[in-house]
Amino acid sequence: MAQGRNAGLEWELGVPVLTNRYLLGAMLKAILGGAVGCTVLVGIPLAVQGEWDAIPPLLAMFALTFVVVLGLALLVSGLIFRNRIQTRFRIDATGIEMTQTDRTARAGNRAALIAGLVLGKPGAAGTGMLAISQEQQRLDWDGAFAARYEPATASISFRNGWRTLLRVYCLPENYAAAAAMIEAAMARHATATRVPARSPLGRYLLRTVVVIACSLPLLGMAEEYDLSGFTPFLMLCFALAMVWLVRPLALVVLGVLAWMGLELAASLTEQRESMFGGAPYLRYEVLSGDDWALLTLCGICTAVLGWLAVQTWRGRIVPALTQDWADAGDD
Repeated sequence: MAQGRNAGLEWELGVPVLTNRYLLGAMLKAILGGAVGCTVLVGIPLAVQGEWDAIPPLLAMFALTFVVVLGLALLVSGLIFRNRIQTRFRIDATGIEMTQTDRTARAGNRAALIAGLVLGKPGAAGTGMLAISQEQQRLDWDGAFAARYEPATASISFRNGWRTLLRVYCLPENYAAAAAMIEAAMARHATATRVPARSPLGRYLLRTVVVIACSLPLLGMAEEYDLSGFTPFLMLCFALAMVWLVRPLALVVLGVLAWMGLELAASLTEQRESMFGGAPYLRYEVLSGDDWALLTLCGICTAVLGWLAVQTWRGRIVPALTQDWADAGDD
């Protein structure tokens, strides 16, 4: 334990994993969230295509994957990390910082990223990249979060409007000093007063439901007019990511929506020959009332998705991860 530099307090310890309900809970949520997310993304196109019989085996497969991945994670935590991940914490006048110093963990994160890239497995690469990004985390007192003190576990959690941004694990002998420094710094900067009274989680979930609901007619349109089914599926993936991750993904959503419009225009202006003879006709000239109703619904859904993307790009709607960065004081 060290103290002095910029009146800072610094220490290092092995953070327990298997005997830590907070880390176990975070691990469970991450793996379960990935399984549920994959099930939804794959299950929606199957439901639109009417392949309901394929959904139960899909659920069983992802449930098995969840159990296997969770078992491997627990096994690795126990055998390779020996229930400890070496971590350094520092509190100073500007904020608090956590740095993962465990060489095994850092090497494993990079191995997952490289293996995913080499084998063409985006899931593994993404997991490795996410783990690398979490090796060092910092909260500035100018952010928007509240502290929760837990003397029983010698830990202090920092929470914004809807989730825990960081949990600091102290040594038994420096918990009181760390808590006092944090309380004084947060009072001086009025950090907790900037936490919103209402959780933004409801807004994120509502936008998620809107994205999924607006994507269903577009998936059906692709099936109806022999368009690429991959294009609306890609739009769905990026639109969901736009809600939960970062602002630039809004440009991808707008680009994919524009491409879908071009595909539809090409399909509707396709020249066809009547099987009964006579002059050729353009496909849109023989659309039924139901066809026009579907196209109208798709137009409304496209407008809603486009509006969400534009508002996100202009910064009027803030994705969840981007808001978390702002709450952490990362401008």
